[in-house]
Amino acid sequence: MIEASEEVYSSLHRHFKGELLRPGQSGYEDARVIWNGMVARTPGLIARCADVSDVQSAVRAASETGILTAVRCGGHSLAGFSTCDGGLVIDLSRMRQVTVDPEARRARIAGGCLLGSIDSATQKAGLVFPSGVVSHTGASGLILGGGTGWLTRRFGLSCDNVEGFTLVTADSSVVSCNSKDNPDLFWALRGGGGNFGVVTEFEVKLHPLTSVVLAEGLTPESGIRRLLEVWRDFMAAAPVDLKWNIDLRLALHTSKVPIELRGRPVASSSLIWTGDPDAGRPYLQRALAMCSPDSVSSKIVSFLNLQTMADFDFPHGRRYYTKSG
Repeated sequence: MIEASEEVYSSLHRHFKGELLRPGQSGYEDARVIWNGMVARTPGLIARCADVSDVQSAVRAASETGILTAVRCGGHSLAGFSTCDGGLVIDLSRMRQVTVDPEARRARIAGGCLLGSIDSATQKAGLVFPSGVVSHTGASGLILGGGTGWLTRRFGLSCDNVEGFTLVTADSSVVSCNSKDNPDLFWALRGGGGNFGVVTEFEVKLHPLTSVVLAEGLTPESGIRRLLEVWRDFMAAAPVDLKWNIDLRLALHTSKVPIELRGRPVASSSLIWTGDPDAGRPYLQRALAMCSPDSVSSKIVSFLNLQTMADFDFPHGRRYYTKSG
C-alpha cells in the first residue's frame, strides 16, 4: 500500500493545484483526523483538491494504481468512510463555493461544503436548504445518504431537494445528471450513498424561511410511555409545519432543569414550528401538555441559530457510536 501511495504521489505532484500530504509532513496530522474519534486511521496520501481537475487527476491515479480510496467532505461519516489506512483520501474541503440564485430559489453547492457554508450563503437571501442539524457536517455525505433534519416534514429529505449533480466517475470523466439526463444515475445518487463517483457540485432547490418557533420540555419517567403514545397518534395528523423530536435520556444538572428531574430518566421534547407563530401555538401547547410545566420554554429563533444549537453537543474527536435513531 505504501508503494501504491508513492506511485500516486509521483503521478500527481507536478500538476496538482491543491495540497498533497503524506505521513510526517506538516499539516498531515490535522488533515487525517475525522469527526468520529472511534475511527483513527493513517492514509498513505491525502489529496486536498483545489478544483474539479484535481479530483479527476486523483481519481485517474487511484484507478491506475488500484489503491484503496476514500472520499472526504466534512469527515462526519460515523462508520469512518471518510478515511482509510494506507490508501488515498480524496479531500474536498477546499471546494466550498456556494452560488445562490434568489429569484429562481436555486443554489449550486460545491462538493466540499459544510452545512454551515450553505446556511450562511442561503440565509442572506432569506432562503434555506433542508439539511442536517450540526453545522460542521459535510453536505455531500448527508445528501447522498438521504439527509434528515429540522425541515424534513416541511420540505422533504435533503436528497428530495436536489435537481442535478455533477460528478467525476471512476474513469475520471465529468458527468452531469438530472431527471432528464442520466436519470438512472440521478435516481441512485438521491439517497443511494457513495461509490457512484465523486460529486463535485449539487444543484438544489431552496425555500423561503428565516426563523422558527422552538419549544422544549421534559417529561418525567412515569409519563414517558403515555407521551410516546400521544406522539404516535398526534403526529400522524399534525401539520407539516410541526417537527417534534423526543430524546430518552438522563436530565442534565443545570438551572434550566427542575430539581426533582435532574439526573433522572426523562423524555426531552424539542419542537419547531415553521409557519405563522400564532397558528402554531395550539399545536405546541398540546404537544407540551405532558411535560413538567417548570421545564417548558418557547421562543422564536433565527434559522442560523437553530442550525448551530447542536454543534456543542457533537464536537469533533469524541468516540461516537450510534445503534439506532
